[in-house]
Amino acid sequence: MPIRSMRGIPNLILCSIASMHPLGDASGAPPASESSARNVEAYNLSGGRLAIAGFDPVGYFREGGGAPVKGDQRFEFTHNGALYRFASQAHLDLFKAHPDRYEPAHGGWCSYAMGKKGSKVEVDPTSYLVADNRLFLFYKSFFNDTRASFVKDRAALTQAADANWKKLTGEDPRGDEMKTRPSTGDGAARRFALIELFTSEGCSSCPPADRVLSDLRGQARMNSSPIYAIAFHVDYWNRLGWRDRFSSPEYSARQHEYRAAMGLSSIYTPQMVINGRAEFNGSDRSRADREITRALGMTAPVAVTASLAARRPGEPFNVEVASPDCPDGAKAYAALVEDGLSTQVAAGENSGRRLEHDGVVRALVSAPIGEGSGTRLTLDPPADFNDAKASILVFIQERESMHVLGATALPAGRIAAAIQP
Repeated sequence: MPIRSMRGIPNLILCSIASMHPLGDASGAPPASESSARNVEAYNLSGGRLAIAGFDPVGYFREGGGAPVKGDQRFEFTHNGALYRFASQAHLDLFKAHPDRYEPAHGGWCSYAMGKKGSKVEVDPTSYLVADNRLFLFYKSFFNDTRASFVKDRAALTQAADANWKKLTGEDPRGDEMKTRPSTGDGAARRFALIELFTSEGCSSCPPADRVLSDLRGQARMNSSPIYAIAFHVDYWNRLGWRDRFSSPEYSARQHEYRAAMGLSSIYTPQMVINGRAEFNGSDRSRADREITRALGMTAPVAVTASLAARRPGEPFNVEVASPDCPDGAKAYAALVEDGLSTQVAAGENSGRRLEHDGVVRALVSAPIGEGSGTRLTLDPPADFNDAKASILVFIQERESMHVLGATALPAGRIAAAIQP
């Protein structure tokens, strides 16, 4: 299977707002009516109608490919007076289901200018940021890309831009969209993709798949997407001459469970499994993108919440898991995950190579969970575990089908906050 190319992250160019060309200003303007009808004239629409200069709003998001792409006139849809174009029927269908999720923030004007001065400034649709499940667009010229300035103080500028946009239009920038946008907070998300990679340092075919997984984790963090990518290192290739220090027979057994549930004739590496429903070669990035898009298009059967008890460094992690609509016969899992790992391999198929790993599962525990119930899961960190690079993934899974019903994550910041001096 050929290695798929990785999508790059746009370069950041530090700049000022001085050279931008404002088209309007919030200062001194009378507040707009609080009417529910949208003030279309306030929006950044080409020819008074076309949004984002014809770029596909879904394309910017992870489920749409995570990159700017021009829409096609064959796939058009008018929402609240704005005409949107899409690269495919699938993207159009996603937008129709959740238009407030995909519309650009602040009427499609430059979010940096809106936050800094309350100004309506034109944008370059290729200069963008997806964060907190919102699409922000920015002014860009050869010497001036405001995206970098926005990123440096994103929280304050977002708050200011929201306030200025409401002053201009009377609309709450976070109102309607939050009713339909999947949350990525403490497990309330009802759309998710759990990516499990079965890999090994003793397998020469696995490093490309490891890089795919690392890239998926990085893009999920950048886009604040409910995409959880983890790696289980299996132990059956240890016999080839190199013992993978992250491997466990427990993870090999989990892969065998998927083999049985999916009716496969054998197990292999690198194997990627998404939501317990689809499996394929883990190096196939394009297939991964398609399956992730499919997973994010489905509403999760259950909601999952997780909280972490206070602990001292080196102590076990006690995770409280709840899933009020969980069916009987399911299991709750907690995986202790670590990023930024590397190994200099001295034997076996990868001898002489330094392998880099992210999303490595260092511990996995489970317990039965039924309808309306919760459970506590305790994770014991290994001696060499680094809390600063840790996260905890919690998910609910059916026992027989192995379908994953819901998932959430406790990121590194939450783990650090739970540490007692």
